[in-house]
Amino acid sequence: VVERKMIKVLAWYDNEWAYSCRVNDLVSYMVKSEAKSGSKEKVATQ
Repeated sequence: VVERKMIKVLAWYDNEWAYSCRVNDLVSYMVKSEAKSGSKEKVATQ
């Protein structure tokens, strides 16, 4: 409580985790699509 009628709220929101998960999903999808198409190029994955 800062004053009698005022409080101080500190908040933080980060959506980077969800973005990183979606990028990972996209890369996985691309690797699977390349494998199904029979492409002879190698795709590097981590």
